[in-house]
Amino acid sequence: MGYGARMGVLVATLAIALGLGGTATTTTTTLRGHVVLQPVEPQCGKRTCTTPARGLTLHLRPRAGRLRTVRTDSRGDFEVVVPAGFYTVSTPLTETSTDAKITPRRIWLHPHQDVRLVFAYRPGR
Repeated sequence: MGYGARMGVLVATLAIALGLGGTATTTTTTLRGHVVLQPVEPQCGKRTCTTPARGLTLHLRPRAGRLRTVRTDSRGDFEVVVPAGFYTVSTPLTETSTDAKITPRRIWLHPHQDVRLVFAYRPGR
């Protein structure tokens, strides 16, 4: 095989390795959300006593692919662009404590859509 043919094979191999070749496309979704902090004990009676979960790191774990993380702002809001698909939602604490909870825990994000969700986070005791 001559130099030109070897270079062609090398370039094609690199393109495939880097994901530059082929027809597969990734469709994305913009997830916007708000996370509220819920008290562990019902101490508010009939009135709502949820507050924004400020500075909370959310983990979005797809069935396949890499973990995505996003942090809430001072209002408890976040925005992230991710590939469409099923995700399991967690936080560093919900991954290590059986008392900590976040709901919804599983979400489906459709391609090419802007999705707005509200999450409830209970850090546990």
